[in-house]
Amino acid sequence: MCWRSIVTYIVAFLIRDKSIAFQIGFSLFILLGIDLAYRYFPVEGFNHPWVNFENLGAWTNNKIEGVTKASDGLPSILYPLRHILSGACYAEKY
Repeated sequence: MCWRSIVTYIVAFLIRDKSIAFQIGFSLFILLGIDLAYRYFPVEGFNHPWVNFENLGAWTNNKIEGVTKASDGLPSILYPLRHILSGACYAEKY
């Protein structure tokens, strides 16, 4: 299992019983934090936020997975959180 999946499941588990407002706020906070981190990441060679293999996600993958050229994977935590949020909305409605 990929490290991103593990982090995503842990975060999703921790916020699943929170209110819808909290889950939306938390997701927006993660989005803002990731965006700011991508824009102002201080490592030379990885400080181009919108260029593949030259941003924070690529640097993170390089360090964790030990590869020299990796895809951008850090923001993928938001996809499962979106599904948990929509599931919580559905469960609350029905």
